[in-house]
Amino acid sequence: IIRASGVSLGEFNVEAYITDNDKVFVIEINPRQAGDSIPKLIFEHSGVDLSKLLVSLSVNDSSYYEEIKDKERLCNYITLQVVFPHKSGVYEGLHIHKGLKKYVQWIDEFKKIGDYVEVAKNAEDSVAYVCIRFNNRTTQIRYTNSIEEYIYPIIT
Repeated sequence: IIRASGVSLGEFNVEAYITDNDKVFVIEINPRQAGDSIPKLIFEHSGVDLSKLLVSLSVNDSSYYEEIKDKERLCNYITLQVVFPHKSGVYEGLHIHKGLKKYVQWIDEFKKIGDYVEVAKNAEDSVAYVCIRFNNRTTQIRYTNSIEEYIYPIIT
């Protein structure tokens, strides 16, 4: 279906039904973006603006697609850390290790200092997103293998 559309780059939401015999029936396919800043992170990683691509293709304008389809992609080392509280108490802000601070691109805090937070039970209990851009894969792995030692909420 995607090949038949002629578009090899972009975002699609596919709803399908799979039978006991492994036959796939597509119920719906439409352009739709993911949440959690994913289009923004993809842009920072690759240089492709999926929001612009989605909107332009939705109105039958393929000029941006034609502009980028054969363009060499960036390959930046981006990590999005979703910060969760591991204990209940008063949120006092984020701790970000001094060695990691130079790599932080942006922070989106969902809680204010002084807010009471509960131990995280699911994805909506996060207190912040921290976007980190590393200059190489080795550094990225060194920090992300134990990221919660470098970034965590201060809870009193």
